Amino acid sequence: MEYLTIPQFAERMQVDERTVQRWVAAKAIKYIRINRTVRIPASQLAQRETVVAK
Repeated sequence: MEYLTIPQFAERMQVDERTVQRWVAAKAIKYIRINRTVRIPASQLAQRETVVAK
């Protein structure tokens, strides 16, 4: 499974990094923490695109 950093996820979603940080804080997307770094599964891209498209 591929994991993305917040900047990578934001770039692929074409949104601001702060937007992704808000999604993480609101637990709107699944993520894991490795030490103090947030990693988001690439599978969340397709799920989030569906939500954003609506």
